[in-house]
Amino acid sequence: MTKNNIIALADKIASGIATDDEIAAYTAIYNGVQAHHDMQPEQQMALEKQLRARILQQTSRPALRSIPRWRWAAAAAVLFIIAGAGYMYFFRTTPKAANQLAGTTKQPAADIRPGMQKAVLTLANGSTMVLDSQANGMLARQGNMEVRKQNGRLQYATAGNATAPASIAYNTIATPRGGQYQLVLGDGTKVWLNAASSLRFPAGFSGDTRDVEIKGEAYFEVAKDAAHPFRVHVNGATVRVLGTHFNINAYDDESMMATTLLEGSVQLSNGSAEAILKPGDQARLDSKGRMNLLHDVNTQQVVAWKDGFFQFDNAGLKTVMRQLSRWYDVEVEYRGAMDQSMLFEGKLGRDLRLQQVLKILQKSDVHFAIEGRNIIVVP
Repeated sequence: MTKNNIIALADKIASGIATDDEIAAYTAIYNGVQAHHDMQPEQQMALEKQLRARILQQTSRPALRSIPRWRWAAAAAVLFIIAGAGYMYFFRTTPKAANQLAGTTKQPAADIRPGMQKAVLTLANGSTMVLDSQANGMLARQGNMEVRKQNGRLQYATAGNATAPASIAYNTIATPRGGQYQLVLGDGTKVWLNAASSLRFPAGFSGDTRDVEIKGEAYFEVAKDAAHPFRVHVNGATVRVLGTHFNINAYDDESMMATTLLEGSVQLSNGSAEAILKPGDQARLDSKGRMNLLHDVNTQQVVAWKDGFFQFDNAGLKTVMRQLSRWYDVEVEYRGAMDQSMLFEGKLGRDLRLQQVLKILQKSDVHFAIEGRNIIVVP
């Protein structure tokens, strides 16, 4: 069975539309993998063909019903595949790892909860507001713009009796580790901020361009206005758009900045380096300003965080752990040499608790323990 077929079937389970036969077929994959983890590669390929045939036989009745969240968490274990080693290898355990964890404090009874909608807004005068503790309604007035909180989202709109502002009022919204937030800028542009990120922007746009600055990761749906290009400034680079959907990942602890286009067209410039992106393109800038343009990237994986998921596509262990660290607000410590060839694929809800996620990841040849808000990782 192919990875795409497994993921598609798991998505149906996650969405609550899987039939009993589909759940049984998924369980058969899980049990088959566990029962045959010592197979040779050629035997694994033969079993994969058998499982594919079994899926085709067991998924013929289109009955719809809801599936509880806990059943999705259990089924999702099959999704995480060690690329290059074959998913039968995924379920092995090692005595060495157990010994390394023997002296580690056991995880606490209380689960570490996932992140939530929370952010701090800094107004032009330097005053701050903790948005998650604010009630819906008007929060402030900045120049000729009203700042409102509506259904957990920040909204900027022109005041009813507005006059031309005397000066531009810059605001900053920042999410902590373990937080994310949405806002609508004064021009109608929608922005989603991931954990440990910030956006500096004018309360109301004026002049020939619409300029904002970001740190961390953000997804933009830019309101169309050909006369006033929208520009995002990030780490010395500039993304210029008229109206489009794109994602920027520019965390300091990542090896490169990535701009991914989903719709429209953007121009990315950084000194002498410049690229025009088309939908499905991703431009990467390393710490030395060198640019690399990729085509036909998995855009669904890039913006999965916005839609409430972790989604990995041949991601290394440390890449996975950086995402978990930001979302669950924990630190990560590695003990022992990590297998650099270990790659993960799959999709998990970001509303799962940390212990649930680690339990799934632990089906691979890596083990975890929790000490307070620290994750100990050993091979």
